[in-house]
Amino acid sequence: MKKILIILIILLLLGGGGGAAYFFLFMGDNADTPPAPEELPPPPPPVFLDGMEGLTIPVIRNGQVVKFVLINVAVELTEEQYVPLAQSYIPKLQDQFLRSTHAYFAGMPIEKPVNVRAIANRLKKIAMETLGTKVVKDVFVEGIFERKGS
Repeated sequence: MKKILIILIILLLLGGGGGAAYFFLFMGDNADTPPAPEELPPPPPPVFLDGMEGLTIPVIRNGQVVKFVLINVAVELTEEQYVPLAQSYIPKLQDQFLRSTHAYFAGMPIEKPVNVRAIANRLKKIAMETLGTKVVKDVFVEGIFERKGS
């Protein structure tokens, strides 16, 4: 009985010592741990090109307007300093957007739903070609509406 009691006490001491060593060496406050990262400042607000009008694209089949597609587009610029440059290119940019979307809808079936991602990628490519890759950050399609033609 004494031997069992002595073995239990030795096991408790070893277990307690092992737990304490684990806590202080691995879980405790070590000098090796890196400091908590500092909070990063919030990103600057996005810069959008003002003055862009919505695009109205007539979808023509057999010489008749079957429907109109109305697209609202927002062009995000990389920096505020590019706003005057981009505003001077608005007429050319809108013309390029209209040409591209008209060509897109000319080849699409009438019943097929509009692929917003394909149109946004198309318009982004055009904006980057027209204004430059350093100027345009992204192009967003804010809304697409379809209306039956007359």
